Amino acid sequence: MGIKDLTIVSPGYELIRFNPQVTPAPDEWQFEHIIPKDKGGTNSFSNCQIVSRKFNRQKYNMNTIFSFTNRNEIYKKCLYASIAHAVMVGKYYLLSEEISWDGCNYLIQNMAGVKAVFAFAEKLLVCAVQNEKDFIGGEKNITKTLLDTSKKELIEVAESEIFPYFLLDDEEASVTAVFWESNDAFLSCIDEKELMEKTDNILLPYLYEMEDCIKYWKNYYEASDEQMDFIHSLFDRRINESNFSLSDSDLQKLKFWFGDNANYCEEAFQEIFF
Repeated sequence: MGIKDLTIVSPGYELIRFNPQVTPAPDEWQFEHIIPKDKGGTNSFSNCQIVSRKFNRQKYNMNTIFSFTNRNEIYKKCLYASIAHAVMVGKYYLLSEEISWDGCNYLIQNMAGVKAVFAFAEKLLVCAVQNEKDFIGGEKNITKTLLDTSKKELIEVAESEIFPYFLLDDEEASVTAVFWESNDAFLSCIDEKELMEKTDNILLPYLYEMEDCIKYWKNYYEASDEQMDFIHSLFDRRINESNFSLSDSDLQKLKFWFGDNANYCEEAFQEIFF
């Protein structure tokens, strides 16, 4: 026996025989295929799990989002932002934890308790955001409700490169929204507008056109024209040079602007040299 003739289990644990003429409540529990039937999944119980109707429908109505950008453009904006931060952290050293790189993972956070990770895996970009005011807790719940469980590589990247950054006090991963690349498009279980609202627009600078991205960081850090020219030159070098590092003249310039706080700049730049 499989789940072809399924029985619905309500949140109150009352068994309800499915009635196709009645629209179920969004919080009603339903069986769903872990691997979709159109991708080779079967009706066996080993290929089913129980989720709410809302998330069951959400999962299989994947939203194509951010169609105006791509992995390479997002990477360049992450790189530019991290260089701007590494320079200007000498002026705003209290923001030293706001932007960082951990290998190929780009980490950001703001003062409102919102964090994001861009995991630039070899063949897959996965971005997840945690808003402490609105999240789903537990790796299994996150996987069921915010990810496409038929994508093995997606689950592996989430487990190894995303979840460890989002542990709360109870040491369970907690995530608000996720999007990932698939066949040159970005997909998410929630639509673009809802994703931006839930994540406090923390991703916005990475979705701008490059010109607007540059303006955003200039205004954010109140950087002078000379400092922006310096940031541009470092960005161009990092894009074009495999062995990019700060020169003695670069370090002298940072010390001239920020004195002893230039040490914060050097520490931030060490993360960009991967």
